[in-house]
Amino acid sequence: MIQAPRGMSIMEAYEIYRSDKFIVNRTYQRKLVWSIKEKQALVDSVLNKYPIPLILLAELPGGKYEIIDGMQRLNAFFGFIENQFPILYNGKECYFQVDDYTYAKTVLAVSYTHLTLPTTSRV
Repeated sequence: MIQAPRGMSIMEAYEIYRSDKFIVNRTYQRKLVWSIKEKQALVDSVLNKYPIPLILLAELPGGKYEIIDGMQRLNAFFGFIENQFPILYNGKECYFQVDDYTYAKTVLAVSYTHLTLPTTSRV
């Protein structure tokens, strides 16, 4: 059955990702190859409200989604949310403010109890 596309927020996609509901088909999905600089540029584009290419997902039974196109972009967003890299904002390194998003804060608290997240300027 073909359905009309629907929008999904980055935070909704993050929840799906952390719930292990994304399927990656290695038959046509390449390995993760983006540099930190490329990931930063994508996040910067979103924060500046520039258009970015669509991320295409196929909804599967059981609430799972197969990534058809956009794995590099999703990886960049999720890496930023999990503070794997900062973006430059007004010449300063800025990290995602995990405390502002309850779900991300909870997931990271469980995943990274032994780490201290960097604290710098707010985005």
